Amino acid sequence: MVPVKQTRFGNGNGNCLLACVASILHRPLETIPDFAMSGCGWFEELYEWCLNEDIGVALIHPKDFEHSLFLNMHGIMIFTVAGLDDEDHAVIGKCVREENNRPDENDKEKWRWHVEVVHDPNPRSPKVDKLEHLLFLVPKVSQ
Repeated sequence: MVPVKQTRFGNGNGNCLLACVASILHRPLETIPDFAMSGCGWFEELYEWCLNEDIGVALIHPKDFEHSLFLNMHGIMIFTVAGLDDEDHAVIGKCVREENNRPDENDKEKWRWHVEVVHDPNPRSPKVDKLEHLLFLVPKVSQ
């Protein structure tokens, strides 16, 4: 991952998702098309672009975590999050399943997800609140 900072800001006008995609794919920001972060069309636009670029894409909702055992890896992914100021945002992070070898009476869970932000493309690093999606980009492996 090569960290790329976003250059536009504001709900519906920011390019944090583009900066995250550029960072993961090691591409300049200006080579990534403008997917709208607000509204329902951003994923469809990203999917179409990935299809044309031969890049695999998977979108996972947090409610599916308990059934998503393949996330038990040290992978880099894009988190789409809701900011505390109601502004949608995208950051790069990692998600690892941690085993709880000694659950006590107050915490009976045998495992939980540990989520960590690795790169925030916003130089002001706004506070983020709720994880909305995990987005994986998987470039085609050359043979």
